[in-house]
Amino acid sequence: MKTIKVHFEFFKSKSHGKWEWTSLIGPDKKKVLQYFPVSQFILGKRGKDIEKLWRDFYGLYVVLRKPFLTNSEIDDFEIKIKQ
Repeated sequence: MKTIKVHFEFFKSKSHGKWEWTSLIGPDKKKVLQYFPVSQFILGKRGKDIEKLWRDFYGLYVVLRKPFLTNSEIDDFEIKIKQ
């Protein structure tokens, strides 16, 4: 997380002793989806699949945030959603 400049940590709750973690907000969520190396922490095919899912989701998010889309971008978006 330090590499992608996102503050995130696990900690034990003082009130009930269970593990909790910091919430990701705003731009930090986008950085994690775009850059966090999931496959370095979840090994094998599963880690690679999760990482690809995160990157693909981020790509769709970026398209959705555009103020204007061409017909070609809309068609491409529809194809990617179905995948």
